[in-house]
Amino acid sequence: MKKTLKTLLLTLLFFIALALFSNVKATSIASPQRQRTRIIIMSSILSPIFIYITFKILFTVSSTDNKFNLGITKNELKRNTFYFRDIPCVNIYKAYFLAYKGDLLKNKTDILGAIILKWIKDDIVKIQNINNKISIVLLETDTSKITNNKEFDLYEMFAQASMDGILENKEFESWCITNYNKILGWFDELIKSEQKNLISSGDIILEEKKSMYNFQPSLTEELRQISGLKNYLIDYTLIKDREAIEVHLFEEYLIYAQMLGIANQVAKQFKQLYPNIIIETSFLSYNSLLDVNTWCTNSIETANTAKLKAENNQSNNF
Repeated sequence: MKKTLKTLLLTLLFFIALALFSNVKATSIASPQRQRTRIIIMSSILSPIFIYITFKILFTVSSTDNKFNLGITKNELKRNTFYFRDIPCVNIYKAYFLAYKGDLLKNKTDILGAIILKWIKDDIVKIQNINNKISIVLLETDTSKITNNKEFDLYEMFAQASMDGILENKEFESWCITNYNKILGWFDELIKSEQKNLISSGDIILEEKKSMYNFQPSLTEELRQISGLKNYLIDYTLIKDREAIEVHLFEEYLIYAQMLGIANQVAKQFKQLYPNIIIETSFLSYNSLLDVNTWCTNSIETANTAKLKAENNQSNNF
């Protein structure tokens, strides 16, 4: 589709150039006054047409990139009262992409905290809070456990921001001030990467004639499952037929809750129902979950503030 539109644009440019050339040739034998008049007339006719068609083509290219047929409407997802009790998708990145497309996320940046919790679970990092100074301690020098390329990029950012392997909240916030484009752009890169993976795997099919990305039925079902899991976690204390929870599933619930932006709400419910199970997990305490949430929220807010300040400075310069 993009190639077709690009070809059309180049063809248009060719004919405009040809028309201008023909006009110049015709006016070369005319008087100077008539030459100027013809050029002005031709420019006034062709320029708006060229600008309109160029804008139309570029707008079409950008808009077609965002057309997705999810197999279910976003309103249907919001009205969904279905409960799903297992962990959907083969990995959290696929789940993140689907939740993003289905408008199930509170903030697309909440995946940052989910990845940190995943790293804690996998013994790649640990969280520590000393005198209200929250730090992420990098434990793993062997990054073979990190199999996702974008996840590895994030780990590299943490390593770059840390001088000694202990990344304090203020230290990372300072890094975010000068690298706001890098950290904020990472979320969009992750979404694009997962979209590319799902197209390659055949889970998303591009319909060329309509320039529409269609979810396969199995992918739509996984999206519905994520919606159901969100409902289940939010209503957890209200559900009477809850099954006994295992430590592994408990950890996954908390990771997905963080991604979906409901971590504090879910942690509060779990603390009420299961005050001691947290000790058996990699997270060790419910306070650790709050610390991760605070660490991430402050870092992203700092990056957004730095970006806004830079944009304001640029506009003032103009």
